[in-house]
Amino acid sequence: MMHAAVLSMLIPRVSKASDAPIKVPVPEPVPENYMPKAPGCHLIQHSGPVHCARGRMRCRSCQVYSESKRHVLYAVDEDYDGISARPVLDFLDDDNKKFSSPYKTIGAFKDESQAKSFAQKYKIRIE
Repeated sequence: MMHAAVLSMLIPRVSKASDAPIKVPVPEPVPENYMPKAPGCHLIQHSGPVHCARGRMRCRSCQVYSESKRHVLYAVDEDYDGISARPVLDFLDDDNKKFSSPYKTIGAFKDESQAKSFAQKYKIRIE
């Protein structure tokens, strides 16, 4: 058995996260001329910006980001390489079957009424 002194030399010390304020990025608005390809490949969600794939439970920045909520339009990321760690969302296909996929952020809506009218117009699900 190794003694605590030896173990403390072998295990690198991790510095605590900085208490400096975290600046939350403001998402770009949804482009006015944006036309969704397929309703199932899009989702409107009332959420905060995403910082990383670790999520709110493991990342302080993700916790702070999640407190700044807006209605955001997401689309399936068709250019995903399948290798890198990416956060995923649940989308519905044409047969109403759920599938999880990495996504890209199209933009944010000014308010809930704008998000609802866009969703009704293009038959996009709101969460």
